[in-house]
Amino acid sequence: MSNGLPPSAWRPLLDELQRDVPFLITTHANPEADAVGASLGLYYLLQKLGRRARIVLEEPLYDSLKYLDPDRVCRSYLPERRLELLPGEVHWLLDAGYMHRLGKLEEPLRAHSMRRLCLDHHVGNGDGFDVALIDTGASSTGLLVAELWDACGVTFTLEAARVLYSAIATDTGWYRFSNTDGRTLRMAARFLDMGVSSEAAYGEYREFRSWPAMRVIVAAMQTLAAKLDGRLALFYITEESIRREGISYSELEGVVEVPRIVRDVEVIALVVELSPTRCKLNFRSKGGVDVNKIAGRFGGGGHVRAAGAKVEMPLPQVLERIEWEVAQELAASHRSQGNRSPDSAGA
Repeated sequence: MSNGLPPSAWRPLLDELQRDVPFLITTHANPEADAVGASLGLYYLLQKLGRRARIVLEEPLYDSLKYLDPDRVCRSYLPERRLELLPGEVHWLLDAGYMHRLGKLEEPLRAHSMRRLCLDHHVGNGDGFDVALIDTGASSTGLLVAELWDACGVTFTLEAARVLYSAIATDTGWYRFSNTDGRTLRMAARFLDMGVSSEAAYGEYREFRSWPAMRVIVAAMQTLAAKLDGRLALFYITEESIRREGISYSELEGVVEVPRIVRDVEVIALVVELSPTRCKLNFRSKGGVDVNKIAGRFGGGGHVRAAGAKVEMPLPQVLERIEWEVAQELAASHRSQGNRSPDSAGA
């Protein structure tokens, strides 16, 4: 059972919060609910501590996530490409351990010499940051931000509890995934006891799609192919279908999870065509295969069981390469399992 990080682990970040400086909160490109919810949760904490703070995303907040930010706290760098830093402003990156995950925000931020902080639960080493707290044992960055509230000795506000609950719930697949543990559920229970509605949070996150989006999803399911003896579920969404129906990419959130219900599937890969030569990749694993490794070979990353990437490559070539890469990892995974002795298997 994990009760979170020891108090000493928080000390470097707590020291940073003693500084009377403005904070610039950012997260990775194409943020999901955990990234946005964690960013807002940190913003509300800094406000309560009397610190100046702002949130800047690479692009405007997806329509599907606007429920998290009714007060429109989140600002965007694109399309104006303007980022004016405040004197002494400290950069805080959430839900990503590498600057390149910022997308087009990386260049303007790297152009300035500034103090940099990182709080994340993905695999990473914190290089390039003055202070980095990376806990791969945490189910979500939302959970880490919630624990930072506790480390500061600050009582949660209801608005913070609401966004942090959504951050945690979405990154655990509504408490279905293997990253759900007692540490996670205890924090979620505290938010529910405060009056956060799980039903409302789920409805706002999942029940947002339009009929045009459903037509795109139905078309995508027609491409679903059982590869590698059914162990790989591979499907795609074309740029043309998205353009024809006039939907936003945010309405495709979570579609990659659909083939999980097939019994024999071990890895799921969804490719979203962004242009004739550019694609977005989403990977999921039921546990035996480390899809973070696969995404890494495409220049992306994430978790062992959930990862993604963007590639400059046409759709047919992407599909072929995914099948090859997954085949290698499946073979390696099965060799590893076959080499385990009975004693080690139970260790």
